[in-house]
Amino acid sequence: MTDGPNLIGAVDQGTSSTRFLIFNSETSEVITYHQTEIKQIYPKEGWVEEDPMEILESAKICIDRATNNLIGLGFEASDIKAIGITNQRETTIVWDPTTGKPLYNAIVWLDLRTASTAEELIKKTPGRNKDFLRFVTEPSYGGGCQYLNYLLLVHMVHCAGQILTLL
Repeated sequence: MTDGPNLIGAVDQGTSSTRFLIFNSETSEVITYHQTEIKQIYPKEGWVEEDPMEILESAKICIDRATNNLIGLGFEASDIKAIGITNQRETTIVWDPTTGKPLYNAIVWLDLRTASTAEELIKKTPGRNKDFLRFVTEPSYGGGCQYLNYLLLVHMVHCAGQILTLL
């Protein structure tokens, strides 16, 4: 194996697509990339979901195709020295630790099914200020409340011993 350039890979898993970019670590130049769209699912008005397996598969496809592009440009896959990952942050997926399969679709951060819960929490803040907790939480679109959608499901699978707890 030769000493090639130090390249950095980056998985950028966003709301509507996944990309894998490969950068030159010294110049920050993008050497190559591949991007794949993600289908959004709208089971009810205001609900936004995605298929977790499609998200995972899109990352694999992007890594594979961008790496093949890189090789086609005369580099080696081993020139990639590190990989960073960025994601949708508040999009939530619960995985079964035994099967490795998702228990339900990903609930996307854009989902509005907990908007009424967010409004109730805002009513309890001083001055009903929606930005009261902005410096310690995410923006006030109520995305953090989406975890409430999973509480019953998480409780059920925890009681059945089907959930992995990390401390």
